[in-house]
Amino acid sequence: MAEVGLALARVYGELGWASEHQGTLRDLLSRFPDDLSVLHANVDVLEARGDTKAVDGILEKLRRRDRDDELGLTRALAREDYARAVRELERLLASHPERLELEERLHDARVRAGEIAQIQRKLEAAVAAEPSNPRPRLDLADARYAEGDQSVLYAALADGVQAGASPLLLSNAIDLVDGVTELEPYRLDAREIIQAYEKGERHMEGTAARILDYAAVWVRADGSSRMLEHEIVRLQSAEGIAAFAEHRMLEGLVLHMRVIKKDGTTLEPEFVAGKPTVTFPHLEIGDYIETEQVVFFPGTVAASSTRGPAGSSGRRTSRTRGASSWSSRPRAAS
Repeated sequence: MAEVGLALARVYGELGWASEHQGTLRDLLSRFPDDLSVLHANVDVLEARGDTKAVDGILEKLRRRDRDDELGLTRALAREDYARAVRELERLLASHPERLELEERLHDARVRAGEIAQIQRKLEAAVAAEPSNPRPRLDLADARYAEGDQSVLYAALADGVQAGASPLLLSNAIDLVDGVTELEPYRLDAREIIQAYEKGERHMEGTAARILDYAAVWVRADGSSRMLEHEIVRLQSAEGIAAFAEHRMLEGLVLHMRVIKKDGTTLEPEFVAGKPTVTFPHLEIGDYIETEQVVFFPGTVAASSTRGPAGSSGRRTSRTRGASSWSSRPRAAS
């Protein structure tokens, strides 16, 4: 019986006796060439040997014997052969049009196979289903921008505002692509600040010195706001290095996060997924740490005033539209 032989092959496999395991399965295939379990068991063995022609023959036999068999699909996905996966899913969907999950899997396989039109059709449907949701609009605009449509982000922003969607995601994407935000005029050059401090007569004692610490906030008509935070710290002791080596990330747009060495070279930390902090590399006494980022705060269209980001930065903020900035005199870093 085929079941007995398969059980023996499993025992050989668990013991690590590869030769006996493969020999038993080959013998079973010759004795029971149409047994579905035997055919399935031999696919892995033939795959390991690189005998793709024999594997294709077994898969074709499985398709003839069992139209619902998904081994060919599983193998195609494992090998990232998405063109074959599309054919397998089309075959299964033709036999079972009532299985809606197959349509979703077919769409994903076509996307992975490089059929860009499939991506856009799905995103267009998502926008039509939720016209006031900004996320599908951003995803659709991103797909079209990747194809070379440079104006699509602005068009998506205008259409989204007319549909009642929040403009925040798309406006942030535009800023990222253009490399310019409303806060650009309020940015300062770190190297100029450091050079002025080094040449100045006043130098601070302590484990570290914060030579620049300021924020600028831009408040929009819908009550949303953006805060530019810029800080430069000079490391003056081993204690200062230990205190500032780790930097906790805030959600927003990072403009600068780097170490400026005494000779002018710069080093940037590595971002590790899931790690709430970044580590500044190769710190030495006399180095400077620069952090500059823009933090975003949502608002509502009906807002006549805005609540400032004091909770994240510890600074007061304005209730008027436009930009406000605060800077501090150099002081010893805490």
